[in-house]
Amino acid sequence: MKRSTIKDVAKTAEVNISTVSRVINGSPAISPATRTRVLQAIKELGYTPDSAARTMVTKRTHAFALLVPNLADPNVSVIASGTEARAREANYVMFLAGHNTNAVGETSGSFYSEHRVDGLMLMSPRYFPEVDLGLPKATLEEAPVDNYHGGTLAAAHLQSFGHQDVAFVGGLSESPHTRERLAGLSSNGFLKIVSLLGDWSAECGFTRTQQVLDHHPRVTAIFAASDAVALGVLNALHSRGHTVPGEFSVLGFDDLTAAKYYWPPLTTVKQPLKAVGAAAFDILLARIEKRKEPTRRPLPVELIVRGSTGFAKRRDKP
Repeated sequence: MKRSTIKDVAKTAEVNISTVSRVINGSPAISPATRTRVLQAIKELGYTPDSAARTMVTKRTHAFALLVPNLADPNVSVIASGTEARAREANYVMFLAGHNTNAVGETSGSFYSEHRVDGLMLMSPRYFPEVDLGLPKATLEEAPVDNYHGGTLAAAHLQSFGHQDVAFVGGLSESPHTRERLAGLSSNGFLKIVSLLGDWSAECGFTRTQQVLDHHPRVTAIFAASDAVALGVLNALHSRGHTVPGEFSVLGFDDLTAAKYYWPPLTTVKQPLKAVGAAAFDILLARIEKRKEPTRRPLPVELIVRGSTGFAKRRDKP
């Protein structure tokens, strides 16, 4: 079957080719009636624009890359799904790639520097070398979550169960997410906080919890910087014969899909990861199109109470 062309669309809609092109590219200088007629013709003919020709005319690929430091991070798939869904609405294609740098922070970046994408989205500027590739950039940290409020929710929840000594475990020291969550937890003057930072992994949660057990005997509750960290926390507690929530209460941050299947099911602060990805794309698209960026407001969080938190009890095991 012969593929329909833009000339066929123009003839069917009784407009000129330039009008069809403006409709395809979202130009506002087209009347609603004409736009409807052109879109109907496109649908009837099954016309799809030639992406290569479109790129030559617009100088845009309608593609962008989301670079992440670790494709195995359980948050990445959720964030990426939100980003990709919003990008699809804007007729953009997303490339997802793990981004690694060497010891001096260099990268070839040839795929990106050759402008096969219109822009780059980064998890954080910390994971990107200071190299100007001539492309618009945005980071997920520019789509803020109300981490501070999440910390205050955790603090109020633990205080309601009578906990006084709390450990904050995991999270990168240089990350604003870590700092804000810890600040929110510490804002409650009733709690005594000990912080043992590290990274966002279950391994970190395991090793830091061992340190809590060995050196901080008064702690009865642990607030993990992420749900992945909380998994390591629970493992460490169980491996030493401690009960949750009998001797320890444990909270996470994220509300990963798997959190409800932890043992016990994890109490956690839910953050809207899909909304983070969508909001970050909106910022990137504004920079690509050189227009005013959307107003940034912290995205809301909520406390999801499950079985890993309970009333504080005296610890009988070392």
